[in-house]
Amino acid sequence: HAVHTSPCLLSRLDRVSPRNTLFIHLLVWDSKHTYEFLRPLLQSLFQECTYLHNIMITVPPKVKTFDIFDEYFTHLLPLGGKDFSRIQTILLCVRQRYLKKMKIRHAREEDHDDLMPLFDRSACRLSEQFGEFFISELISSADEKRHILVAEVNR
Repeated sequence: HAVHTSPCLLSRLDRVSPRNTLFIHLLVWDSKHTYEFLRPLLQSLFQECTYLHNIMITVPPKVKTFDIFDEYFTHLLPLGGKDFSRIQTILLCVRQRYLKKMKIRHAREEDHDDLMPLFDRSACRLSEQFGEFFISELISSADEKRHILVAEVNR
């Protein structure tokens, strides 16, 4: 198990609250479905519950978790704790580790080159109907009443 006690993680725990964290005390499923269950569950929870920043699962002493939890959760021991088998631990899944944080900003004309392939894949007729530079024209015609925003994901 990966045990983390870094200052960054400890400062993150200061921001855990009932308003932004789902505390799970019991989680049961058929082990045949572990790999089809956990990832979609986490994805759905973080996408549908926009206020949710953390998911914490309480693990009682002497309870072994599935290895797949190591892919999504960090095991936390109480301060001074050293042995997973003898004390209660917590599994922590952080939204940013699972879903990337988006930066939303006003669009600029330079965004045309990045946006065009997205539009071509999903709405190829727009270029045919409005011309090759319709996105750039839309962006340049924005005013106080009409704003055009783009979202960026830092990778």
